[in-house]
Amino acid sequence: GSLIAFTLSNRRQRDLEVGNGLRPVRGEPGIGLGVARDDSGRLSVFRINLENGTSRRISSAVQDSSDIVFNDAGEILARVDSDQDTNRWSLHVYNGGQPVQVIDEATDIGLDPMNLAGVLADGRIVAVGRRQSDPRARMFAISSNGQIEVIGENERYDIGGPILEPRTNRVVGVQWVEDLPRQRFFDPELQAVADRVSAFFASGYGVITSWSADRQRFVVAAETNRYAGAYYLFEPATNSMRMIRREYPELTTEAAIGERQS
Repeated sequence: GSLIAFTLSNRRQRDLEVGNGLRPVRGEPGIGLGVARDDSGRLSVFRINLENGTSRRISSAVQDSSDIVFNDAGEILARVDSDQDTNRWSLHVYNGGQPVQVIDEATDIGLDPMNLAGVLADGRIVAVGRRQSDPRARMFAISSNGQIEVIGENERYDIGGPILEPRTNRVVGVQWVEDLPRQRFFDPELQAVADRVSAFFASGYGVITSWSADRQRFVVAAETNRYAGAYYLFEPATNSMRMIRREYPELTTEAAIGERQS
């Protein structure tokens, strides 16, 4: 059910490809939802027919909006506005279809506004970024009535972004980079699998990139002191980790990888 590639014949093709991407509409093969700017320059959600490239606008943000997140019906759930004239940014969540301003802060030079990462299973909006008083980027959950909770942070490193469930696009975890990539899942079942994956690659790292609907097969990206990156198929029921493909097939030995120093 995943969309691997798409072609649009209209002028919004580039905006959709390099912007917020495209996601499938469940139960409607050949239909996707994507974000692009409309004729007035506003960020908007479009319903796209992947067979003929036609599109129809479903909803639009305001002129200064720099990011939006939407539901499966294409309705906007939250938006980030950035005003370059006043050097301020704001975050709004929608309650009953009406926007409610949750954050309004000055934008530091070189600091982008917070990014909208998606939606949790409980319906809260997820945002990632650094508020004016934060020393590092964190992950926040924001309810429709404006309550804010920190759900992902690290005392030394910036939070990098969300982990999305492959079929629903729900946010199910958080990821960041220390010396190596790290993950933490909010779902205890998924976290238990992630812990087992990490144990397989103690000399490097292993992170989950996707999984089957029944959670019996997991695609893992890993790098160790023997292999310069590879993808694996992990099956928890049998504790089987099978290599799918190396990223660099010619680098298969420590001698080929070369000398490494801290």
